[in-house]
Amino acid sequence: MKRNAIVSSFIFIICLMFLVFGCNKKKSSTVSSFNNYLNDIFRSEITSNTINLHYTLKNPSSYGIKKYPITLNNYSKETFQDSAAALENYQAVLESFPYDSLNTNQKITYDILNNYFSTELSSKQLYLYSEPLNMYTGVHSQLPILLAEYRIDNEKDIKEYLSLLCLVDEYLKDVLNFEKQKSKAGLFMSPSSAEKIINQCSDFIKDPSANYLIDTFEDRVNKTNLSSRKRRKYIAQNKKAIEKHIIPGYKALITGLELIKDTGVNKQGLCYFPKGKEFYEYLVKYNTGSSRSMKEITSLIEKQRMQDLHDSIKIINKSPAILSKASLSLEISSPEHIVEYLKEKCKKDFPSPINVNYSIKYVHSSLKDVIGPAFYLQPPIDNPNENFIYINKSSLTNDLELFTTLAHEGYPGHLYQNVMSTETSNNPLLCITDYCGFSEGWATYVEMYSYSLAGIDQDLADLLQMDRSILLSLYSTLDIGIHFEGWSIKDTQRFMADFGIDDIRAVVNTYNTVAANPAYYLRYYVGYLEFLSLRDIAKDALGDDFNLKKFHEFLVEFGPAPFTVIEKYMQKWIDSQKSQS
Repeated sequence: MKRNAIVSSFIFIICLMFLVFGCNKKKSSTVSSFNNYLNDIFRSEITSNTINLHYTLKNPSSYGIKKYPITLNNYSKETFQDSAAALENYQAVLESFPYDSLNTNQKITYDILNNYFSTELSSKQLYLYSEPLNMYTGVHSQLPILLAEYRIDNEKDIKEYLSLLCLVDEYLKDVLNFEKQKSKAGLFMSPSSAEKIINQCSDFIKDPSANYLIDTFEDRVNKTNLSSRKRRKYIAQNKKAIEKHIIPGYKALITGLELIKDTGVNKQGLCYFPKGKEFYEYLVKYNTGSSRSMKEITSLIEKQRMQDLHDSIKIINKSPAILSKASLSLEISSPEHIVEYLKEKCKKDFPSPINVNYSIKYVHSSLKDVIGPAFYLQPPIDNPNENFIYINKSSLTNDLELFTTLAHEGYPGHLYQNVMSTETSNNPLLCITDYCGFSEGWATYVEMYSYSLAGIDQDLADLLQMDRSILLSLYSTLDIGIHFEGWSIKDTQRFMADFGIDDIRAVVNTYNTVAANPAYYLRYYVGYLEFLSLRDIAKDALGDDFNLKKFHEFLVEFGPAPFTVIEKYMQKWIDSQKSQS
């Protein structure tokens, strides 16, 4: 669930300003004041949503968080306005600190936060353009997963969990009211998108008595040391909460969406809304972490696609029968063995992984059409030892696809990057700043790398990797074409025909999917291309002294951030590498 912008009282901001402006001008005092500022923002942000708090911290008290309300995000005009005002004030306080008096880590944090605040505030007047019911990442599909995996260590966790269940119907009511506001403003989703959301919600609640939130809760509660009497009591309360709040909440959402599903006046891209182009540019920056213009991003995607096509043709001309003889079956095919294999093999070009526990789980059948092929669920930042990778069996068709997917989600992908970055970060605030362009770009970057580890012919591995890159590039170009340039289905059909895709049903399905998920594919592909760009910069600067393993070490230790900030500090890393050679 995308975290809402930070909400805090104006009085608190004023207090912080006095703290900054009234502090000793010495560097040590500035360093201390800046840390206090970061910690106060972190505590304010993380307690604004109990699910975020629970997933981010195992022991909130160790971060000075003793009491907090049990709450979920709220979708209202007032909330968005308060969030924007708070962000403006936070940025004003941030910019009041003397930058040169900060230490290196604080300067990095300053640069990241300033970018984050500016990006979020660029859309402050466009809150009705946001979409909580996105087809791929909507709250209606993510909330059940987050509840099913809600960590239960003690009775306090159980009570908080049950309290959250009782808020779900009101929460979904807020979401529906927000969608109604979008409808009145002429900004509601297309009828086909609304129908898909309705179907996804219906699938989740089609068998209330067998809803998987019942079984998953029982499993977690039965693993606690509570008495059998208490366990039975809480299991009964969970069923009652599902009956009274979860099922009715989703039913009400379905009913409400049915009434407005045909009010979506725009069946095409965001640019057909009054300020849709402006909002799309915000989404691209938010999703990619890239500061490039739309023209530059378009050119970057096309350049990589042409290079991949050129190199693919060279391989096929060299070995015309390479694909007809290819087998996508691997010697290792169990998920557990693949993850362990990747964990060992990646040590060649990546720093040795920190040993942590991980479990592989499978997406429940009721969510198989909502969730992608797999996903990684991040552990709390103060307990990175417990990690979960979910696999959607219905979306993976062969051994190689499973292999590269587990590289994306596990080693050296999300699991690896998250654990390594958390280990080196001393600022919890950065652990909840959402730079998905970095995390998804990294996972795509290492997914591409993993083809060479699959134990297949190297030319075939290169060809399949480039095929994957080309496919993502096509979706990314479509994303920009539909939402920024205003492509119609006919435009999309002409574009896809150039690449041998002429099935009109496939074209329409692709068009509707991309239209319903603006900037979604860019987080993967543009993020990936930004990592390639950073690697090229480092290679060009270091020449024969370039070391891929050290380059990867720099990236995972730096952690999620906008790419302009990473490049800025990478130049310093390059200088340090030169001085060591």
